[in-house]
Amino acid sequence: MLKWFEKIQAEMEQIDLKTQDLIGKLDPVGKKETVVGVLSDDLKRLLLLSVQYRVSCRKAMKPMRMGELKEFMTKVHKNQEVSETLETMFWLAVTDTFSEKITGEALEIREGWKIVELEDKKGCSAEEAILNEILNGSFSSGSSIVVMSSDMSDLSEIFGGRRPH
Repeated sequence: MLKWFEKIQAEMEQIDLKTQDLIGKLDPVGKKETVVGVLSDDLKRLLLLSVQYRVSCRKAMKPMRMGELKEFMTKVHKNQEVSETLETMFWLAVTDTFSEKITGEALEIREGWKIVELEDKKGCSAEEAILNEILNGSFSSGSSIVVMSSDMSDLSEIFGGRRPH
């Protein structure tokens, strides 16, 4: 298991923080949001590595034979599991790092790598917070990096908020 952590750490060190191609432009902090902290470079790298694993197989899509498809799907499944593990580690690290300032469940990432808490939705799950934003007409797909995809898991799980524990 130590080898896996060393592999992940080596991959994190290769992440270029100057490019945000994987996540796009983040929205500014909203009026009803409280900044609880700014991500460290290590947390940024962990998050970006999670996203990199999630989207890597999409980029590799090409016509293939049945034997290749099985191998490809195995790799997709493994990469998705790694991505989900890294995502869980990321949100655990975020909540641990900023535990003194976090009072609710709904956290999101904003411009400048800021972690914000949705003030008017403290105590509700990330899914409930996003639904409230949609119902109240204040939902911005860029603000939470909500990317609905039918072929891979929803990236809003990563950028749109911390899941309740």
